[in-house]
Order: sequence, then structure tokens, then C-alpha cells
Amino acid sequence: MVMNKTITIIIEWENVILSADDRALIMLSELSSQIDAVLEEGCLTSLLEPFLNDELTISLNSDDKPKASPIEIIVFADPRRIIFEDVKNILKVQLTQIIDKVSIRLFEAHDIHYYDIKNLGALVAKGDYCLFLDSDVIPQPNWLKNYIYALEQNPTIEVVGGNAYIDLTDVYHKTFALTWFFDLQKNNNDLYHFQNFKANNFVIRRSTLLENPFPSGTKMYRSQCSLLCENLSGDGIKVYKTNGSEVSHPAPNGLRHFFQRAICQGHDIVQSRIYRQKRRISVLMYLKLVRRMLSALKQLTINHRLVKLDLFQIPVALFIAWTYQLFVILGTVLAVISPEFVRRNFQI
Repeated sequence: MVMNKTITIIIEWENVILSADDRALIMLSELSSQIDAVLEEGCLTSLLEPFLNDELTISLNSDDKPKASPIEIIVFADPRRIIFEDVKNILKVQLTQIIDKVSIRLFEAHDIHYYDIKNLGALVAKGDYCLFLDSDVIPQPNWLKNYIYALEQNPTIEVVGGNAYIDLTDVYHKTFALTWFFDLQKNNNDLYHFQNFKANNFVIRRSTLLENPFPSGTKMYRSQCSLLCENLSGDGIKVYKTNGSEVSHPAPNGLRHFFQRAICQGHDIVQSRIYRQKRRISVLMYLKLVRRMLSALKQLTINHRLVKLDLFQIPVALFIAWTYQLFVILGTVLAVISPEFVRRNFQI
């Protein structure tokens, strides 16, 4: 497996704020090991053009000199929300294994958020491909190799999403694994055409993302990924998914995140309708939300064995799932009455 291309791995340091800090540390450590293995095996043969230092970028390499490597890492953090020096130190410690093998840049992202960070990442990247990895997900074994293999075997593919799943650690996580918007863990390396991808774990040809960036100015939290997939499809660009590039994703971390995430999800349902020039509110929209509650009941009663959920745990899981969906509905109501109130008081 050898590919004559280069890759820029782009990481936002925003989700760390709401997730457990140790997930980011584990993510970086696993990423470091996988990059080191790819470099040792010579899976990538091209070399990146060295970058030039500027006032917004900090090089984390030990001699502060650009590295000639087929892979570079760019991390974006907002110094007004996170102590920048702490992020720098974390990166240096967790990426020690590759600190002198690849270019590592820490970039100041002032007052920009999730999808705008990803668009900015494509602008400043040097690689042929942009590989996006969120700060709250943990790559599983061979995550990077399987992406390279998918691209090397299918050079005409422009976008490949990986699989994100939730660890089955307790009733709470098992509930979200079955009833939220992620798949279960796949444990295979299948590559197939798919309608969309998750923005926390995907690779895209840099030129494709520059021509088709994540929509901006939508007033949404997380629905821009679906909009991008629609735009790509409209331009005749097929989206693929590889089950071999898996990441584990956390369920909402604590009660505050639980309620915030649900309300923001409801807000996005309304705002996505506005973006598509549909009526802000409709009976059909709420019928679909009620159907989600019925779907949660079906998933938990029929597929509980897939996540090793015991029968006596189903009522607890159903309470969790329905409470979440009720707050999604609340989010739609608030977004209809005062979307500015939601955006001013709730962040994810």
C-alpha cells in the first residue's frame, strides 16, 4: 500500500471544552502512533511543501523548522476560550513520538467555530487531502491506514467518511449508541457509496472542499455537514464511507451538555428548514419528531442485545432517550419563538 499523495490532518480544539479532557489526550497519543507507523512503512511517498511561519501560527517542532514529510498536523484553538500555552504543552507531550518527523502547527482561531474552522483548515493546509479529526473522538486501530488504503485503491474518490460510534460503557452510553445519530461499531473494512458523512471523522480532497466549503452564515450549530453533502451530490460528487476508519465518540458529557445538545439539535431542525426555504414550522416536522420517540422505543426493545442492554435496563434507557427527544422538541419551539435566545444561551 503506497500512495503518491500528501495529507493534512486538521483538528479543532473546541469540542474539548464540553468533553472529558482525557479523550483529547488519548486521541493525540493514538494519532501519534498511527502516523509513526505509516511513516515507517512508507505508505505515502510525496513530501509536503514547507510552510512559512507567521504571527498566527506556532510551530511545535523542536527546532521550529518546517519538516519535509507526507503528513502535517494543524490544530486550531481560540486563545480567548482556551489557555493557548496549555494546548501547546499538551500537543508537545502527546505528539513526542512524531514531533521531529512531521510538521505540527498550532493556529490561533479567533472567534470562529466548528465548521468555519474546518473551512479555514482547508485554506491553510498544504496536503492533497484534508483529514478531519475532532478533539473529542478517539481513532481506533488502523484508522489512518484504512483511509490511505481506500484512497490508494480508488484514486477517483474525492470524499470518504469514516464510522463514528459510541462506546458501550454503561446504560447511558448504550442508550445513545442505539438512539442517537451514530452507527454501532462495525469491525470491518467495507468501503461503499453513502449519502453523507460525519464531520468529526472524514477525508476529502483539498481542492474539492475549497470549491465546496461548508455553508457559512446558516445560523446553525451542526447541520452544515448535511448541507455540504447535498451540495456535493448536486455537483455529481459521490460520498463514500469506510467502516475501517472508526472513531469512538462520547455521549453528551453531563446533564448540562445533555440538555444543551438536545436544544441545539432542535434549533438546527428549524434553521435547516429555513435554509432550504421551507416553512419554519409544520405539522410534518413534529410528526417526524414524535416518530423519533417511537423509533427509540423500537430500537431499545428490539435491538437491545446489540449493545448488551439487559431487559430490566430498558425502562431507564427509554426515559433517557425520550427525555432527550422532548428537549429536542423544546429546542424547535424556542427556535421558532426566538432563535437568537437559543444561540445566545446555548453552545455545543
